[in-house]
Amino acid sequence: MTYTLVAGDEGRTITNIATADSDQTPEDTDTNTVTPPSPSLNITKVVDSVTNPDGSQSAELEIDEAGDVIAYTITATNTGTANLTNVTVDDDLTGDSKTCALVLAAANNGGVAGTCVLNTNYVVKLGDVAGTIVNTGTADSVQ
Repeated sequence: MTYTLVAGDEGRTITNIATADSDQTPEDTDTNTVTPPSPSLNITKVVDSVTNPDGSQSAELEIDEAGDVIAYTITATNTGTANLTNVTVDDDLTGDSKTCALVLAAANNGGVAGTCVLNTNYVVKLGDVAGTIVNTGTADSVQ
């Protein structure tokens, strides 16, 4: 007999009890318990540096003129117990995107959660200097 997982089974314990009996023997049972892997994804976005138009680095990560280049690292980390496939990391400000075919769960990767990393740059425009630059990173997987 087989059981096909359905939506909502991820991460919950599934218990299967089999029973056998005959006229000549007492009833006997055997129990098998499994926990299907559970997919989970976490995203972080970091400003790595701000480079001025003359090539010098801004020590305080300050944006003070058009042409400054903001370097971002966006990391999607597999925080679940299931391997994730076709993980995409997107940056709405730059339009850049990266797809990773497989991001392993820590249990399948020597205890280290797998990641998909997008490094991207944004060149500051004159209208950005006096305001706030909003940049949203997103991550998703097939699971």
